[in-house]
Amino acid sequence: GIIGTKAATSTLVQALAHQNADIRCNAVSALGQRGNSTAIATLLKLLKDRDAMVRARTIEALERIGPEATLAGLVDAINDGDAYVRLRAKFALERIINELTETPESSCSLVTLDSLLKPSSFNAKLPKLLVASFAEARKYLYCQTPQAPIRHLISIGSPGVELLPGRDRVPHRLRLEFSDLEAPENDPDCLMATAGDIERAIQFAASVSPEDGTLLIHCQAGISRSCAIAIAVCAQILGAGREEEAANCVLKVRPGARPNRWVVELADAALHREGRLTRAVERLRERDR
Repeated sequence: GIIGTKAATSTLVQALAHQNADIRCNAVSALGQRGNSTAIATLLKLLKDRDAMVRARTIEALERIGPEATLAGLVDAINDGDAYVRLRAKFALERIINELTETPESSCSLVTLDSLLKPSSFNAKLPKLLVASFAEARKYLYCQTPQAPIRHLISIGSPGVELLPGRDRVPHRLRLEFSDLEAPENDPDCLMATAGDIERAIQFAASVSPEDGTLLIHCQAGISRSCAIAIAVCAQILGAGREEEAANCVLKVRPGARPNRWVVELADAALHREGRLTRAVERLRERDR
């Protein structure tokens, strides 16, 4: 990548097929930094790579290269199965589209470009949201870019477990410690969520602005506790009467989520939703079975 010759480009393109995902990531980044438009066709294929971080780096590379030829691939990436990849695709599209609309010779019309951005699943009142596992959250913190800064973090773990590496990179953060339990247990090593935990999350969410970077919420697997807290956060921001919308927003960001029932019930009580939040989550869980 530093050498920058045609032979180096050829080697980097070959490395895009390497079995090691880190090597594919670095090759993609090197091609993007060089702004090599001859590699666009190959890079577009990597938007289907099995590794989410390779797909995210590919989006960043295409954003740097930036011609109209990358638009179709980036639009497809808005519907990627990984929330961070979708977020990076959204940012990349917005920047490229802004540049194209300011270029008189561009063949893209404002109507067409506006329609491309509509697939975004983020509500205007909500912050940009990532719900992740411990491993995914660690990757996100070390791979964030100036275009997609993670400014807010709710880190959820069982008592005594390892803290998230890189958490100090986030200026506004909250740590919650409770086990992934939905009913009381006799195991003294387990600790269920409390009303106080939910109150802390709700107070934290009240200070998060939609314009002030991304909110990352993680637990160990990114399926149960983090999804339930994310639903509580969305319900608090959206307000009463929009409980199903809050749950749906989180399930769009994290398909396959199984929100912790006990945490949802606590959030329902803390937000005075009289069972509406619990019922909304149950309906969505039944629908997705």
